[in-house]
Amino acid sequence: MIVTAVGASPPWPNPGMASVDLALHALFLRHRLPAELRFTRLYTPAERNPDITGARRERLERRQELPFQYGPLRGHLDEALAGGAVIYWGDFFHSRDYLRQCAGTLIEIGAAAGEAEALGEVYRHFFLTEAPDEALSRALAFGGTLIFNRARDYQDFAYAGALERFLRGARHRLIGEIVAGPRGVRTRRPPARE
Repeated sequence: MIVTAVGASPPWPNPGMASVDLALHALFLRHRLPAELRFTRLYTPAERNPDITGARRERLERRQELPFQYGPLRGHLDEALAGGAVIYWGDFFHSRDYLRQCAGTLIEIGAAAGEAEALGEVYRHFFLTEAPDEALSRALAFGGTLIFNRARDYQDFAYAGALERFLRGARHRLIGEIVAGPRGVRTRRPPARE
């Protein structure tokens, strides 16, 4: 089985983002999970920063060395879905502002002609809008957050509809659920002090 981990695309370098992905890598090694783990990103730091070249690029790449490589998610989504599971590992993948920022980057790097096309690509990759329900059921969002979403974000019906379908179809554990515990499970609280 192949597990595709979708990581955030940092501007370059970003030790915090790298440590999050390194933690997933360590989890797979430590527990000897019976799957091949592949890391992907929607776009690369090099695509995002084409003006950084030569020795400076080499220095930045060395600062971000990890025991695994990132492959492209864009153009390879069907392959990722066919392989087994897709994990959206941490970050703000499903928050509206983050998705709009990713769409803007796709336009900047020439991967989309305009906002509608860029948002379509972002939703296709992060919400699996074109994936069948069976493939969606093998997706896992772990550790993400919608904390910065506002009421106006849900008035964007394309966003709200894609988010709702994703949350209904995929397995997910948002940060709030991890902290609060699973729904429907009563936790024992210490008695109140007087």
